[in-house]
Amino acid sequence: MSHLIPYRPWKLKDGEADQIIGFMNPDRNKDDRSPFVRYARSAAMWAEWVREGIVVLDPEIQTPKLEFEGIGFQYGLMPLEHLRPLVSVPPSAKDHHQRLLEATQLYSEPILVVPTAGNKFVVVGNHELYAAAVAYQAELARPGKRRSSDICLVAVCDESYLSSIAVNELSFASDRSSDELRNDLVALGFADSPRTDDPTAITILLGGETFSARLESGNQWTQHLMAVLGLRSLDFGSNEQVLSVKDGQTKVTIVSPQMRPIVLNSGSEFPYGTYEANIRPLPGANMWSLRDFRAE
Repeated sequence: MSHLIPYRPWKLKDGEADQIIGFMNPDRNKDDRSPFVRYARSAAMWAEWVREGIVVLDPEIQTPKLEFEGIGFQYGLMPLEHLRPLVSVPPSAKDHHQRLLEATQLYSEPILVVPTAGNKFVVVGNHELYAAAVAYQAELARPGKRRSSDICLVAVCDESYLSSIAVNELSFASDRSSDELRNDLVALGFADSPRTDDPTAITILLGGETFSARLESGNQWTQHLMAVLGLRSLDFGSNEQVLSVKDGQTKVTIVSPQMRPIVLNSGSEFPYGTYEANIRPLPGANMWSLRDFRAE
């Protein structure tokens, strides 16, 4: 597979799989002098596992394959430059993953990607980890030199994986009136329509009305929509139970398109929280340490 680099995976040999979850989400003790001490604790835990043989390095260089819940995943390393995000990730959502990556130098689980037209791979799962990898790469970038931070661990899924991705409705409270929003949505290219089942349309629910627009403006539609709704960001949302709409505000719900190849190929990015991967391989199966990287 183009751009997929073979590697020697680390695998959990002895111990329970939930140990990896504890490694990925280290507890913060009351006497920690810094919130970052817990990441050093994870790094020390990994070093201990290596010494004690709880994790072992596979003797073969390979691109491992794994089937989980009927979905096939092929692991390998890939330059970050060949990946394109599906959703926008706010800085606060990737900070934990970046700190863990910096401290442990380990991908304990892969970034899930699907190949698309133009020899690009779209990130469809572990969006926060991808954003953390990009931020870490930016910190260590050196012109003309390939570094381990330029590479990430991915698991490539075929298009059948898209059917396992759920679309979440994101609801917001806008300070603008329904009439103002209605007029501006129409001006933006949204049509008043009762249909909500078009797999290639972005849908806006405004009171009892439904507005939809096809994916034609690439990544710009989120910026335009933020301006119309009077919101600083679309990268967070609330469900019906916790959304608080105050007097004078209007509730607006965004429904992104159902996940299809045409959506991936559109080049659009969607609000954080829009898409949720319901199936992903358990961590600890085919890990990669950045310390194993050797520049050509």
